[in-house]
Parts: sequence; structure tokens; C-alpha cells
Amino acid sequence: MNKCPRCNCDATGQNRLVTDSCGHAKCRLCLVADVSDCLECRVAIQESVEIQETQETQASTSADKRICVTDKGYHCTVCKKDFRSRTQQYYHLTCGNDLLKKFNCKECGRRHMLTHNQEKHLCPICQKVFRRKSSLASHLAIHSDLGLQFKCELCSKHFQNKANLNQHLRKHDKNIIRHRCKVCQKSFLRQSTLRLHMKRHSNRERQSCSLCGKSYNDQDALSRHLFNMMDERSELETLREIYYLSDVASRNWRKLLALGDCLDQQLKRKLLWMWPTSVDLDYFNQLLAMHDIQRVLSIGCGSGLLEWLMTVSGGRKVPMFGLEVDRNWWQSKYSVRSFIPLNYLEDASQLDTDLLAKCCSDVHPCALLFCYFNNRVAFLDYLKVFQGKWLILIGPLPALGIHTDPNPAQPQLPIDQWILRERLNWTDHNIVAFYEKIV
Repeated sequence: MNKCPRCNCDATGQNRLVTDSCGHAKCRLCLVADVSDCLECRVAIQESVEIQETQETQASTSADKRICVTDKGYHCTVCKKDFRSRTQQYYHLTCGNDLLKKFNCKECGRRHMLTHNQEKHLCPICQKVFRRKSSLASHLAIHSDLGLQFKCELCSKHFQNKANLNQHLRKHDKNIIRHRCKVCQKSFLRQSTLRLHMKRHSNRERQSCSLCGKSYNDQDALSRHLFNMMDERSELETLREIYYLSDVASRNWRKLLALGDCLDQQLKRKLLWMWPTSVDLDYFNQLLAMHDIQRVLSIGCGSGLLEWLMTVSGGRKVPMFGLEVDRNWWQSKYSVRSFIPLNYLEDASQLDTDLLAKCCSDVHPCALLFCYFNNRVAFLDYLKVFQGKWLILIGPLPALGIHTDPNPAQPQLPIDQWILRERLNWTDHNIVAFYEKIV
């Protein structure tokens, strides 16, 4: 005999057992008693809600045990990470249990597929490599006709967008709130930068570099150091080759130019602002001969490698001299050696006509050379004491996104004193401009 699952009565005759539309079986009297909806359905829903609330309470209790509040914000006791936002604690519910993580990397189990992405996007202008196509598109803006169009009026530095300029302007604002380290009193504009800095004061176990033995307590710092160490090894090998090719015994400047073609763009720019071709140097020396320029003094020449190439590649071999301002650096063991006779300006008050002549073996220079120079005040000071006739400016096209002052194309010289006579377009988007004094 059938019995009603709800009231346990004998379901026979007129009070037989029936099935509700929801699927629950009951007698006809129980069915009529359900005025709006099925009683069994309501009970099942209530039990489901209670189970869910219990699980959430347990998860919250578990999270409370592994997440603690600190003066920095929050701290996960499992992965030992600090974070500021309370919502970030939900990301740490899976700490220590990879089975709870929804999205796992197929390569190594972590959630960072972009790390394993071998796709590379190359800038056609400067050869810089990007992993994202969107990053390349953003980078290409600096090579456009507008270049870095947002300029800081306080320090003349240029930026790609308004947001970067506004962030930079905060450095000039003395009234802005800064975040100060309680240990060493160093201050930072961003709280996130201070948190990274505070890791240096922690007592974590230091990790040593496998190449030089130097130790760091920050894994990111060690990774950056290893990357730079590999770059330094490549740079040292390149410098040895340059020293050999520029030696008096060899003087193989053509091979040195070919060496530049084998280097990546960043290392080339680090060793030399621009690597001219033999055709570039030939045209340059033709102009020196055409205008009878016999001595050139290069201001801020650095190592003078470019000037050395100009000299040895020309048939007339016009003497090139250099003038720098930091004697201690250029004579230290860390500096690249000088390729041309190098002089030093110890104090700005010493700058006069006699000093320029002394730099060129006591003979007044015929031309001043400024290559990628970026100090207008100093540039004008040199012009005041210069008695020669020619001014040679070398710098980038606007599309390269590099700021120089003076700009070779528009140096803002007094139009009644100087006139543009020659202009060369060198490789890698560079300009060489010859200006003649007309007064």
C-alpha cells in the first residue's frame, strides 16, 4: 500500500498518491494544502541557502586565519605577501592549494601564459623588441612627426602622453605629500615605491649572484642585476674589439663601423650616440675640406669615438679635440678610454677664448662641434667666447623621440649672426648641420 511521503497516510481511493508539477510525490490532500508552491521545494531551497551560508562562513573563518591586518594594510601568512586592498584577500583564499585555482598555466602550472609567449614585435625604426603588439603601437607614437609632444616647462623633459607629464610634474611640487621610510627617512611619491623600498630593510635571506657573488635580499633586484651583468659582459667584449680596431697599429675604422652593424640598438646607443656609415663620413669630410675647416673642438664629446672616426676616415685628417667637464669620471677606471685629445673645464668661470685655444694645442679652433648636446645655457656660453667661423650641430630627427638643445634643424641662433650653409641626413634618422658666422 502506498504511503504519502509528507504525512505518511495511506494514499488510497480519492486520496490517492499524485505527482506535483515539480516532480515531488504526495497525496491529494497534501497537494491541495500547497496554496502557492510546493512545500518540499521550499524546504529544499532553505536547506541549500543554509549550506551555502555555512560554507561562506567557513571560508571567511579560513581567510581570517591566513589574512592578518598590519600597518601596511594586509598580510597573507601563507605566501608572505603584503597588499593594501581588502578585496585582494579573496585572491589569497587559494594560497597553498593549487587545486582551487581556476586558471592554470599549461607550461608550468602558474597563471601567467604571457610569460611563455615567444611572440616578439620589432620596432622598424629603433629595433626595440616588445612582447605585446599594443606596446609596440604605443611606442611607435614617439617616432611619429609629433614625437614626444608633452614637454615639462621646468626641466624641458619630454613625455609621450599627458598622464606621464602630470606624474613627472609631481616631482617638482614641493608641497605634495611624500611617503617617508621610517628606517632611513628616504621619501617617495608613491606608496607602492615605498613598499618595494621597505623590502631592503627586511631580514629576509639574501640571494647571491652566480656571476659576481654580490647578494640581494630582493629577488627582483637580483634579476635586474643578472640582466645587467650579461649586458656588461657583452659590452666589455665589444669595447675590447673597439680598442683593438682603433689602436695605432691597426686603425681599421671600416671594420669598426661594420662592428656597429652587428650590435643591438641599445648597446650601440650606449657606446656611441650614432654609428655613421662610410658614406656619411665621406660627405662630412668633403664639407670640412670645402669650407677649409682645419681644427674642430668637440664640446661634451665623451670618449671621442665619433670624432676619431671622422678624423681617420678623411684624407686630410682634420685634427679633432675634445672638451669635457668631469675630469674625475673620464680619468677613472670605470670610464671608456679617450680616442682623441681630451681637455677639461674645471669651473664655468674659466671658460674664455684662451681656454678654447689651449684645448686645440694653443691654436684657435675653426669650428665647434656639438653632438647630441642638451644644455642650452652652456651652449650659449660657448658661443659667447668662440672666435671661429663655423658651428657643427649633430642630433636626431624629431621622429626619433630624443630631445637635444640646441636642435640641429632649429637651433634658435641669432639670424643676423649665423646662417645655415650645409645639411646632411645621416643614418638612423640623424641630422648634421653646418652654420657659418656672418658677422
